[in-house]
Amino acid sequence: MERYLLSHSSVDFSRFAQPDFNHVHWINETLKSCTSDLNQLDQKASDLVLQLQTQMKDVMQTLDHTCQEAIVSIPRVLREIDAVRIDALTLEADLKTLQDDNQVIVIIIIVIFLIRDRIF
Repeated sequence: MERYLLSHSSVDFSRFAQPDFNHVHWINETLKSCTSDLNQLDQKASDLVLQLQTQMKDVMQTLDHTCQEAIVSIPRVLREIDAVRIDALTLEADLKTLQDDNQVIVIIIIVIFLIRDRIF
């Protein structure tokens, strides 16, 4: 019977994520349709508690799963960051070598032009 109640009644849990969420107002709105019958109110409140517990369990499982994925991925991310750092250092060294080589080539070209100008 409880399973039927849980699946039959639809409760909007999306409002929990709103920044201005008021839990007292939400509970009152959710239960206001059955305030005239105390047995119905008690049943609806019990049903609501079960739904909230189920939602809490789902959120906890999702959070736990996300944390586990993050914990597993951190070493891989650190390795990738280290590889990028090494690549950046290698690129920096290669650019420095290229710059030094270019300076030598430019000096050689200048010397060649100076010699050519003296000859002609």
